[in-house]
Amino acid sequence: MSKQVEIGEVLQKELQGGVYPEKSRFPSEGELADRFGVSTITVNKAVGLLIQKGYLARSGSRRGGTVVKSCRIFPRALIGIVNDFQSTFHSRIVTGAMNAAWNAGYGLFPLPYDPKVMEMWTRQLNAEIIAGILTVSSTRLTVPLPVVYIDKTNFDHFPELCQVRCDSYSGGRMIAELLLREGHREIAYYCSGQEAIEDVSRRRGFIDRLGEAGIPDPESRIFSASSGSLHCICRALEEELRRFPGLTALACETDPFAFDMLRAGRKLGIDIGGKIRLTGFGNVREIQALCPFPTIEQHPEETGYRACLKLLELMEKPETPPFVEELPVELIVP
Repeated sequence: MSKQVEIGEVLQKELQGGVYPEKSRFPSEGELADRFGVSTITVNKAVGLLIQKGYLARSGSRRGGTVVKSCRIFPRALIGIVNDFQSTFHSRIVTGAMNAAWNAGYGLFPLPYDPKVMEMWTRQLNAEIIAGILTVSSTRLTVPLPVVYIDKTNFDHFPELCQVRCDSYSGGRMIAELLLREGHREIAYYCSGQEAIEDVSRRRGFIDRLGEAGIPDPESRIFSASSGSLHCICRALEEELRRFPGLTALACETDPFAFDMLRAGRKLGIDIGGKIRLTGFGNVREIQALCPFPTIEQHPEETGYRACLKLLELMEKPETPPFVEELPVELIVP
């Protein structure tokens, strides 16, 4: 790092800390040269960097010197966010992250979520513009920047990653406990079956609690559809009812999956949500407004907020060791 850049960073932190009030006269280049033990030419270059960034301004006259234009420039830098913006749940994560970034003087910059495009932009990423990255993608990023992974448990085998997520395992146990408390024993669990990209910890929590309650071979109660089409979901539901004809409860990995089961039940004439108790996960507001059923509130705004705060710490102290922070979840029973 050159001397002028080093001096510029010291002065920038002082400006941001309020050492020099706005509209006040900034120390002269001679004073700064004496302070840092460098030439006025070096100081002039350092001050020029702060002028370019918008912190300082030259006055109209030589006597006026340099004045403080602003102590806080927005944005100080940009934080990249890899997110599926079509998902309302992920949009709530962005809301929390954006609030934390805004409070710290940073802006959020959307980065492509599509894995096909991801490899390209990770190679071309300008680290001088993007200071760190938040991601909800299931793809591990290889970039020369601090990265915090949000709401992912399929990275448990990568202890070197920094993660913030909700306690999905406890959420799965809460759903199982609710159904057991209501007297259900014939219970099934519906998921997409894509363990490589799914949060399987909630599934583990659910199955573990059923096992503790003496439900025989709880893993055999997990089922999925071959695709997300209504036709395939109906076929999967029919097959599960043939395996467990006395089924009284159906737990789904997400609220959208539970909504799919409602649609399948309506098409097949099966009273899903009535005779067969239905639960979801995620508290998707649009779905719960139409057809409320028990679910788990993951507080995604808080997750995004905490993830951004941890990223800011990581940006300030790159030597911070890897971490996994889990936030509590809440059972919602309408």
